[in-house]
Amino acid sequence: MREQARFEVEVEGDAKAALAIAKDNWDVQKELADARLLAECAAAARDPDGADAVRTWARETGVKDAQLDRWLGAAR
Repeated sequence: MREQARFEVEVEGDAKAALAIAKDNWDVQKELADARLLAECAAAARDPDGADAVRTWARETGVKDAQLDRWLGAAR
């Protein structure tokens, strides 16, 4: 699903579809790359609530990542 979401946002330019796929992916796979992608798709879809699950995960785990922080900021 990660690759499909990336394809939708980068190639097809369909941020809303990408966000839906990235959310489904996040439900089953929680790696840093998945967090970054979900935040990126939320920003592209201009959906500030779309990255809430990742914000919570980052806060609870204490993960620090400049790229993730940039996407989370852009999603707001």
